[in-house]
Amino acid sequence: MDLEPFDPGLAARIRAEAHGMAMAYLNVLVAESPKGSIAGVYLKGLSQRLWETEIDYVPELSDVDIHVRLAPDAPAVIHSFPFALQLGQSALAHFQRQFPSRSHTPRPQLLFLDHLEKLPGYLASPAGNVQTLLGEDYRGGTIAEYADCAPSDAQRFSSDAHFVIDELAGKVIDRPGKLLTNAIWLANRHEDR
Repeated sequence: MDLEPFDPGLAARIRAEAHGMAMAYLNVLVAESPKGSIAGVYLKGLSQRLWETEIDYVPELSDVDIHVRLAPDAPAVIHSFPFALQLGQSALAHFQRQFPSRSHTPRPQLLFLDHLEKLPGYLASPAGNVQTLLGEDYRGGTIAEYADCAPSDAQRFSSDAHFVIDELAGKVIDRPGKLLTNAIWLANRHEDR
Protein backbone atom coordinates (compact mmCIF):
# COMPACT_ATOMS: atom_id res chain seq x y z
CA MET A 1 0.00 0.00 0.00
CA ASP A 2 1.36 3.39 -1.02
CA LEU A 3 0.99 6.19 1.49
CA GLU A 4 0.38 9.79 0.59
CA PRO A 5 3.39 12.06 1.08
CA PHE A 6 3.34 14.41 4.05
CA ASP A 7 2.18 17.86 2.92
CA PRO A 8 5.35 19.98 3.28
CA GLY A 9 3.54 22.98 4.79
CA LEU A 10 1.72 20.87 7.36
CA ALA A 11 4.90 18.93 8.15
CA ALA A 12 6.82 22.18 8.74
CA ARG A 13 4.11 23.48 11.07
CA ILE A 14 3.90 20.24 13.06
CA ARG A 15 7.69 19.97 13.30
CA ALA A 16 7.92 23.55 14.56
CA GLU A 17 5.38 22.70 17.26
CA ALA A 18 7.22 19.49 18.21
CA HIS A 19 10.48 21.40 18.50
CA GLY A 20 8.61 24.13 20.37
CA MET A 21 7.59 21.61 23.03
CA ALA A 22 11.22 20.52 23.39
CA MET A 23 12.31 24.15 23.75
CA ALA A 24 9.58 24.76 26.33
CA TYR A 25 10.97 21.93 28.42
CA LEU A 26 14.52 23.19 27.94
CA ASN A 27 13.60 26.71 29.05
CA VAL A 28 11.68 25.51 32.09
CA LEU A 29 14.38 23.00 33.07
CA VAL A 30 16.99 25.76 33.02
CA ALA A 31 14.75 28.21 34.88
CA GLU A 32 13.40 25.87 37.57
CA SER A 33 16.19 23.34 38.22
CA PRO A 34 18.75 24.07 40.92
CA LYS A 35 21.67 25.97 39.37
CA GLY A 36 24.30 23.71 37.80
CA SER A 37 22.23 20.53 38.00
CA ILE A 38 21.62 20.07 34.25
CA ALA A 39 24.67 18.90 32.29
CA GLY A 40 22.94 18.37 28.95
CA VAL A 41 19.58 18.33 27.18
CA TYR A 42 19.06 16.43 23.94
CA LEU A 43 16.29 16.13 21.37
CA LYS A 44 16.03 12.83 19.58
CA GLY A 45 13.57 10.45 17.98
CA LEU A 46 10.83 11.12 15.45
CA SER A 47 10.99 14.89 15.73
CA GLN A 48 14.55 14.70 14.37
CA ARG A 49 13.91 12.33 11.47
CA LEU A 50 12.77 12.92 7.91
CA TRP A 51 8.99 12.66 7.53
CA GLU A 52 7.94 11.26 4.20
CA THR A 53 4.35 10.29 5.00
CA GLU A 54 1.80 11.25 7.65
CA ILE A 55 2.55 8.10 9.66
CA ASP A 56 6.16 9.18 10.22
CA TYR A 57 4.95 11.58 12.93
CA VAL A 58 1.41 11.30 14.26
CA PRO A 59 0.36 14.40 16.23
CA GLU A 60 -0.43 13.72 19.91
CA LEU A 61 0.59 10.08 19.51
CA SER A 62 4.25 10.28 18.51
CA ASP A 63 6.67 11.29 21.23
CA VAL A 64 8.95 14.30 21.34
CA ASP A 65 11.92 12.58 23.00
CA ILE A 66 13.88 14.80 25.36
CA HIS A 67 16.83 13.27 27.20
CA VAL A 68 18.42 15.03 30.13
CA ARG A 69 21.87 14.42 31.56
CA LEU A 70 22.12 15.56 35.15
CA ALA A 71 25.31 16.87 36.70
CA PRO A 72 26.92 14.30 39.04
CA ASP A 73 26.00 16.36 42.10
CA ALA A 74 22.43 17.20 41.02
CA PRO A 75 20.10 17.33 44.02
CA ALA A 76 17.45 14.65 44.46
CA VAL A 77 14.67 17.24 44.18
CA ILE A 78 14.86 16.89 40.40
CA HIS A 79 13.49 13.35 40.70
CA SER A 80 10.76 14.36 43.15
CA PHE A 81 7.06 14.17 42.41
CA PRO A 82 6.31 17.86 43.17
CA PHE A 83 9.17 19.02 40.93
CA ALA A 84 7.99 16.74 38.11
CA LEU A 85 4.42 18.04 38.31
CA GLN A 86 5.56 21.66 38.38
CA LEU A 87 7.98 21.17 35.51
CA GLY A 88 5.33 19.57 33.31
CA GLN A 89 2.74 22.28 34.04
CA SER A 90 5.25 25.07 33.47
CA ALA A 91 6.49 23.56 30.20
CA LEU A 92 2.93 23.14 28.90
CA ALA A 93 2.06 26.74 29.81
CA HIS A 94 5.26 27.97 28.12
CA PHE A 95 4.45 25.95 24.98
CA GLN A 96 0.86 27.24 24.88
CA ARG A 97 2.06 30.84 25.11
CA GLN A 98 4.51 30.27 22.25
CA PHE A 99 1.92 28.52 20.07
CA PRO A 100 -1.52 30.05 20.76
CA SER A 101 -2.90 28.86 17.39
CA ARG A 102 -1.26 25.43 17.44
CA SER A 103 -2.47 22.55 15.31
CA HIS A 104 -1.60 20.05 18.06
CA THR A 105 -0.07 19.71 21.49
CA PRO A 106 3.01 17.50 21.10
CA ARG A 107 3.43 14.63 23.52
CA PRO A 108 6.74 15.07 25.36
CA GLN A 109 8.70 12.15 26.72
CA LEU A 110 11.43 13.33 29.08
CA LEU A 111 13.90 10.70 30.22
CA PHE A 112 16.97 11.04 32.42
CA LEU A 113 20.11 9.55 30.91
CA ASP A 114 21.45 8.55 34.34
CA HIS A 115 18.51 6.11 34.58
CA LEU A 116 18.52 5.00 30.95
CA GLU A 117 22.20 4.19 30.87
CA LYS A 118 21.74 1.70 33.74
CA LEU A 119 19.16 -0.36 31.83
CA PRO A 120 20.43 -3.72 30.55
CA GLY A 121 21.11 -3.56 26.83
CA TYR A 122 20.88 0.24 26.64
CA LEU A 123 22.52 1.69 23.54
CA ALA A 124 22.94 5.39 22.93
CA SER A 125 21.32 6.68 19.76
CA PRO A 126 23.66 7.36 16.83
CA ALA A 127 24.97 10.91 17.24
CA GLY A 128 23.51 12.03 13.89
CA ASN A 129 19.97 11.41 15.18
CA VAL A 130 20.32 13.65 18.25
CA GLN A 131 20.34 17.43 18.57
CA THR A 132 22.17 18.89 21.55
CA LEU A 133 19.96 21.63 22.98
CA LEU A 134 22.15 22.45 25.98
CA GLY A 135 25.44 21.45 27.50
CA GLU A 136 27.98 18.82 26.66
CA ASP A 137 27.84 17.11 23.29
CA TYR A 138 25.85 13.91 23.06
CA ARG A 139 28.00 10.77 22.91
CA GLY A 140 26.27 8.60 20.35
CA GLY A 141 26.39 4.83 20.03
CA THR A 142 29.18 3.41 17.92
CA ILE A 143 29.05 0.88 15.09
CA ALA A 144 30.88 -1.61 17.31
CA GLU A 145 28.32 -1.24 20.11
CA TYR A 146 25.44 -1.80 17.70
CA ALA A 147 27.21 -4.79 16.13
CA ASP A 148 27.05 -6.62 19.46
CA CYS A 149 23.37 -5.96 20.20
CA ALA A 150 21.75 -8.91 18.34
CA PRO A 151 21.41 -11.23 21.38
CA SER A 152 19.79 -8.54 23.54
CA ASP A 153 17.53 -7.51 20.64
CA ALA A 154 16.36 -11.12 20.25
CA GLN A 155 15.60 -11.32 23.97
CA ARG A 156 13.69 -8.04 23.86
CA PHE A 157 11.65 -9.12 20.81
CA SER A 158 10.74 -12.32 22.64
CA SER A 159 9.62 -10.32 25.67
CA ASP A 160 7.61 -7.95 23.46
CA ALA A 161 5.92 -10.90 21.74
CA HIS A 162 4.94 -12.30 25.14
CA PHE A 163 3.44 -8.95 26.12
CA VAL A 164 1.44 -8.68 22.87
CA ILE A 165 0.18 -12.28 23.00
CA ASP A 166 -0.53 -12.59 26.72
CA GLU A 167 -1.19 -9.07 28.07
CA LEU A 168 -2.13 -6.56 25.38
CA ALA A 169 -5.78 -7.69 24.99
CA GLY A 170 -6.39 -6.96 28.67
CA LYS A 171 -4.87 -3.51 28.22
CA VAL A 172 -7.12 -2.47 25.28
CA ILE A 173 -10.45 -4.03 26.26
CA ASP A 174 -11.45 -1.03 28.37
CA ARG A 175 -9.95 1.70 26.16
CA PRO A 176 -12.37 2.43 23.29
CA GLY A 177 -11.89 5.22 20.79
CA LYS A 178 -9.24 7.80 21.57
CA LEU A 179 -8.44 5.99 24.84
CA LEU A 180 -6.83 3.24 22.76
CA THR A 181 -3.77 5.46 22.35
CA ASN A 182 -3.01 4.66 26.01
CA ALA A 183 -2.36 1.06 24.94
CA ILE A 184 0.38 2.28 22.63
CA TRP A 185 1.89 4.15 25.56
CA LEU A 186 1.68 0.96 27.66
CA ALA A 187 3.43 -1.01 24.94
CA ASN A 188 6.18 1.62 24.83
CA ARG A 189 6.53 1.46 28.61
CA HIS A 190 6.84 -2.32 28.32
CA GLU A 191 9.84 -1.78 26.03
CA ASP A 192 11.56 0.30 28.71
CA ARG A 193 11.46 -2.51 31.27
